Amino acid sequence: MADYGVKVSKPLFDATNAPDNSLLFSSAWPSLTIAVDKTFADGSSTYTHALGFVPLAMFWSTTGGVTTRYFPSFSTAVNSSTIQIPTNSATTVVNMKLYNLDIGTDVDYPYTAKAGVASSTYDTNYGIKYAKSGRDINSTDLRNFIVHSRCQSPQVLAVKTQTSTTTDTVNYTSPNAYAAWVFGFIRKVTGDYYFAPYFQQSYPRTFITQVGDTYSYSLQYSGTDTGASLVVLRDPFFTSTYVQANY
Repeated sequence: MADYGVKVSKPLFDATNAPDNSLLFSSAWPSLTIAVDKTFADGSSTYTHALGFVPLAMFWSTTGGVTTRYFPSFSTAVNSSTIQIPTNSATTVVNMKLYNLDIGTDVDYPYTAKAGVASSTYDTNYGIKYAKSGRDINSTDLRNFIVHSRCQSPQVLAVKTQTSTTTDTVNYTSPNAYAAWVFGFIRKVTGDYYFAPYFQQSYPRTFITQVGDTYSYSLQYSGTDTGASLVVLRDPFFTSTYVQANY
């Protein structure tokens, strides 16, 4: 069901006929909101969380005042109770963000392929916003909000899982005519999930394939793995328009 709840379109688009990639928010499918945000000193080994599912996890390292993202990482284990914190001898601080997305459960969220067109003038006072406790609803600092449709969050299209040890590929064909943001993960017999890098020669490996306007994603893994997951977002890897949150 795609026609229920709340949805907010991008400026100039009508929410009643906008396609999925012209919506800033829809309650019919989840956005990637942060469940855990924690900073560690380098050298920490594991973190126990209470989410009860295998979350999408990302890490950033800070060295000499410079911050870089280095996870998903194929060497970092994630499961339904613990996270292995990546370490680096040159790193001083590691920031971890766990998102409220279960990468171990297969699900397809509603998709709307309407041919919406821009039909209104730009309005700087539109959409929805929900401030954090103790924060000003009129703040222009986007960090003060749980939901703010002026600032688009990554949005989930599907999580496709495979549990077979004889079929070693997860495949998904996108309904969108563009290359989307996609992550691949393999599952070990221990229940740990590891990131599957893009286009590498050895297993595991994640591919994005284009044939005309059709985009498909695949994850190839070895027979020693017990399954795999593809996380497909609605957001394109590349956008043709400049996007900035304006007040």
